Amino acid sequence: MYNSKYYSLEQITESLKGKINCLDVNKIISAYEMMQEAYENRCENDGIQYFHHSTRVCGILLDELNLYDTDLIISSLLHDVFDSEHTISEEIIDYNFGAYVSFLLELLKVQKQQEKSFPKEFIIKDTKETKFPGDDVLILALAEQLEKMRSLDNTPQFKPHIKIKQIDDIYLPLANISNNVRITYLKNQILKEKNKIVD
Repeated sequence: MYNSKYYSLEQITESLKGKINCLDVNKIISAYEMMQEAYENRCENDGIQYFHHSTRVCGILLDELNLYDTDLIISSLLHDVFDSEHTISEEIIDYNFGAYVSFLLELLKVQKQQEKSFPKEFIIKDTKETKFPGDDVLILALAEQLEKMRSLDNTPQFKPHIKIKQIDDIYLPLANISNNVRITYLKNQILKEKNKIVD
């Protein structure tokens, strides 16, 4: 069953062999352990441990996007950590993983709390910088939505039309105006999952 699948720390570190340096691997190990501890008492409605979701988001980056950026891998593991029962602050994230990871996680948190889209001008902007948070945060947000679409809640409380409307209103408009190939891939995969529900 898809919902019970997760990526172990060993699987993730094996995927990273030869792709990033040892110091960055150690940072990712620390992020994995922090994520696992933050969610040790939290389960989905179907009883599956919540941290499985975070590891699958990370798996999408590694296995499907071939994305080996340390900051994004860490952010994928910790993307919901500010919502956990543990008191993990921006300062803790900043100290352990750097200001950029803390910034990405804060953007994701604010967007979720407001339940509205990121400004278009934030996502699409001419830049020659290698690190531009607009694409990065949208990749993280879309990878999370793709993972959620693949593991839809089968309990009676779940209303699939609400999830589809959220994706249509918030995420797809931004993905449609991006020329980033990874964002396009995620958008297309989300549309495949959406078609399984609406067909």
